Amino acid sequence: HLAHIIAPGAIVYSVYASSGLLADPRGNQIIGGALAASMIVAASIRHARNVVQSVEYKGIWSGLPRTNIGFLALGFVLSATVTHFPAALWGGLLLIPIVCWASLTRLPFANHRLPRKHFWWVQVLIALTFILLLASILVYPRVLFDILFIGIGLYSLGSALALTAEERSDYRAAVDALREGAS
Repeated sequence: HLAHIIAPGAIVYSVYASSGLLADPRGNQIIGGALAASMIVAASIRHARNVVQSVEYKGIWSGLPRTNIGFLALGFVLSATVTHFPAALWGGLLLIPIVCWASLTRLPFANHRLPRKHFWWVQVLIALTFILLLASILVYPRVLFDILFIGIGLYSLGSALALTAEERSDYRAAVDALREGAS
């Protein structure tokens, strides 16, 4: 929890608190604190909910994983794009609450523990992301966080597409059964 969400939350706070986004430095600290707190609270609620009311379906996480929240937030605030265009930080006021909300949903997100191999195109995208990350470290480290943001963003947006129709249907049935059992 510390490495996946609290440390990224502290970095988000630091970036926004010192951003100059608003003329009032106190306002920047409040924005940074609110964004960091929303990440920590959402990830904590998601974790507690999944311990108490776990959707048991191998190969699928319920709600956007907290790792993704942290990587998306880090990738965004530390990207060369945001560094070069600080006004882009306004986008984080939408991005971070949206990913926090996504973590609290019961949307399916494919994980690396699938009982079968990934589709070929998913394997290509995963390999491409790692190759680009490694290449950026060796050749042009300034864009490392941009690549991280894009790679995790594509995974987060398209994760359900990596599942078969049967897996999505079975997962939805498991979620429905959990909700019926809870009421």
